[in-house]
Amino acid sequence: MYEIKGTAKIRFEGSAEQDHRFTISQDSSGKIGGVIDIEARFGFVEDFPAIEMFSGKTEDEFSVSVADPVIESVEINKLGMSKAYFYAKQIGLVKENVKHDKTRVKFFLTNFLFLGNRSYVSKATKSTKYYKHELCANIDTKEVIFRPVPRYESIEKSLKRNKDTRITSTMEFSIIDENELDRAQDIAGSILEMLSLARGTKVNWIYYNVYSGKRIAEVRRQNRITKRYSILFAIQHKPDTDLVSFLEKSHGLYREKRESWKIDRVIDAVCDSKQEGDFLENRALKSVAVLEFLNSIFQKENSTGFELDPDTFQANEELLQEQIGEVLERVFDMASKDTIRYMCRKIQGINRKTFQSSLKEMHKALGIRPNKSQLHQAVIIRNSLVYSLTFENEIEKSNWGKYRILIALNDKIVLALLDYRGQYFDWHNEEMTVLPYVEQPAN
Repeated sequence: MYEIKGTAKIRFEGSAEQDHRFTISQDSSGKIGGVIDIEARFGFVEDFPAIEMFSGKTEDEFSVSVADPVIESVEINKLGMSKAYFYAKQIGLVKENVKHDKTRVKFFLTNFLFLGNRSYVSKATKSTKYYKHELCANIDTKEVIFRPVPRYESIEKSLKRNKDTRITSTMEFSIIDENELDRAQDIAGSILEMLSLARGTKVNWIYYNVYSGKRIAEVRRQNRITKRYSILFAIQHKPDTDLVSFLEKSHGLYREKRESWKIDRVIDAVCDSKQEGDFLENRALKSVAVLEFLNSIFQKENSTGFELDPDTFQANEELLQEQIGEVLERVFDMASKDTIRYMCRKIQGINRKTFQSSLKEMHKALGIRPNKSQLHQAVIIRNSLVYSLTFENEIEKSNWGKYRILIALNDKIVLALLDYRGQYFDWHNEEMTVLPYVEQPAN
């Protein structure tokens, strides 16, 4: 738990600014909260005035600003002193006596575990050097370095045991100046989405430090979305060679597809579908939603989804309605004319490809060999979940096995979208393997 204390000029709605003592904290899930000491008696929170300004200084000489503070509750002691408890979207800390020649930025990450690909000196005395492992990758012309936080081994064990959210590591790279900070956050965001896909769990930063030389010039802490740790990885970290290759070779492709395929949202949804602590049927439904979304984007991007050219089909729609209507009237003579007419209006449906054939087409477009049995089973499971909110009994597998079919299919498709070429864990067969590419995937 991170905590700072200090004094700030705070202006409540409808009143002049005044100095107040404050305490602000951020937990490992990223939530930012605080307490303001007020020498006055206030009523319930709904009567408490909104905070219009919050700017001050911490006890360790950082200027502090708080973005969008919202009061949650008020506590009044016997002396009539009030404590206002609030949460905030962001806090900014700037060191006043440090030259702001910003050279690098370090992000503090949740739930990212790794082995590393090289060693570094973590501590040195006159006689001894202590080494740890770091992970290094060259991404977007930058050398990006991941390092473990103190007590990493203990945190790793706790994270795997409790499946909670913990700060596990840091990610740092150089910046040219303050103007590059926004770009640094954008690069960090795309890297962490790729890490989330690889590890099968949401990886995010909750704060970062900006350095001027070796001294901290600025700190930015945000109330960001984090999730509990999940073990359903796609790319294993034993070793990290495949992960580094994935980051270096696929980062550009990820950024290209962020708009067209909304790949960042897809990855978030994939990770959500792997979150424990929910009914297996609900997690499977989330996987189905991802599969449906990927299929719809594929059809939109490739102008597919129809057996025949839709314009040609529409040009002949009236003729088809007339002839099919005659057949329906002859076969179902008990049906009313309104019923036959209504059925004929839905004639465009016969020109749409089935979900299974569309998925098969997407596999081929991505250059990966479709597993017909897996696709057939995925469609059966999908239909049962969508229409009855339960797993079907047709497939002779456990519900856990049926769920694995769906998450394995999503992993395979998204990794192929990003042209991943290394080993990945196929949850369908529970084995390490490679994507079954048959040709260069279409970008």
